[in-house]
Formats: sequence, C-alpha cells, structure tokens
Amino acid sequence: MKGFHVVMDNAPIHSRDVVDPIISERGYIPVYLPPYSPELNPIESAEGSS
Repeated sequence: MKGFHVVMDNAPIHSRDVVDPIISERGYIPVYLPPYSPELNPIESAEGSS
C-alpha cells in the first residue's frame, strides 16, 4: 500500500460516486472503513470499561 490513502467511514456524505473520482484524480487512494468496526476505534473499548 504505497502512496497516500484517504480513510473514510461510510457516511452518506462520502458517496463513492462523487468522492472517489475527486480523491483519485488528485493521486490519493480512497479507503473505506467497514460498517461499524469498534475494533478499529480504540475509544469504543474505553467507553465500555467505566
């Protein structure tokens, strides 16, 4: 995975039809997180421990 990557969630505003071409034409690689992935967000485990 060389180069620059733009990591986004799957929010409706990050519509692949609109956002992917804009990111790609600037030389970046769009990467989307899977829907609800608490294992990729450390704060999720911290909130449940209190």
